[in-house]
Amino acid sequence: MSAAAEQLGLSQPAISQAIAKLEEASGIDLFDRSIRPPVLTLRGATFYKHASDVVESIRRLQSGLRLDKDVQLPILRVGMLNSFATTLGPFIIKSLQETAVQWFVDTGYEASRMIALLDRRCDFIITADEATPPPGLIALPLFSESYRIILPTEPAPGSKSVLERIAGMSMIRFGRDPHMLSRIDHWLAAAGVETTARYHLDTVEGAAQMVASGLGWSLLPPLAFFRLVERGDKIASFRFPGVPIRRTISVVAREDEGAPIARQIQKAALQLINDIFLPSLSAHAPEALEDVEVHASTEE
Repeated sequence: MSAAAEQLGLSQPAISQAIAKLEEASGIDLFDRSIRPPVLTLRGATFYKHASDVVESIRRLQSGLRLDKDVQLPILRVGMLNSFATTLGPFIIKSLQETAVQWFVDTGYEASRMIALLDRRCDFIITADEATPPPGLIALPLFSESYRIILPTEPAPGSKSVLERIAGMSMIRFGRDPHMLSRIDHWLAAAGVETTARYHLDTVEGAAQMVASGLGWSLLPPLAFFRLVERGDKIASFRFPGVPIRRTISVVAREDEGAPIARQIQKAALQLINDIFLPSLSAHAPEALEDVEVHASTEE
């Protein structure tokens, strides 16, 4: 009792009184006082084991409620763009793996929208959602990029312009964002391009393979195709004639709960963009570098 009092900064009588109250409340003798020093009874040892589990559960609950970047969370639910999840996503998770005991990553379209945060289906999202964050959400930008025309490297383009080439090919659509699809249709109409959209795929990999096989052309941002060019897929990218369509990728979280971890994710993502994404573009698709703008960190 004296040692416990010293460790906890309490008096020895206060410890003895606390033990007495526990015994009264539980209706059992926790200690065998017939020997010196007292030792736990069999039922006291059982009580101690379960009480320790309860205290540890409370500690985990308190840590989770704080959502502090220095406290490991029991579960972290993240919604990611497909193009981000299949390129930089694994590196993000690896660099932040100690942030949570369990990670749940959803790459579906709905999971990367702000509504996923408002509905509490996700704790954080990495998104290109252009909607203005509603009150209570914080958006930390990572980078902006322009969509580029993706064509097979063979046959050789010859004297035809990019617009002339795609006018005679099927379009391979990618993604489910109705706003972005509408913007693309508007651009095509303004450019006077009449094309048949015969194929619509959910994954970057699928769209790129369709292009590489010569089935058509697509519109993809550099993040979506840089790994494919890096590994030697037979695709080439060309800049939009005129004003390109752009998207901005951001980390979004609840301001009052997740801002510290959101800034941690932003910092790790910006590091990966500068260490992996931009060097790869510089080496394998340098013409696409002009379409990427990295944003400054907002870490406090």
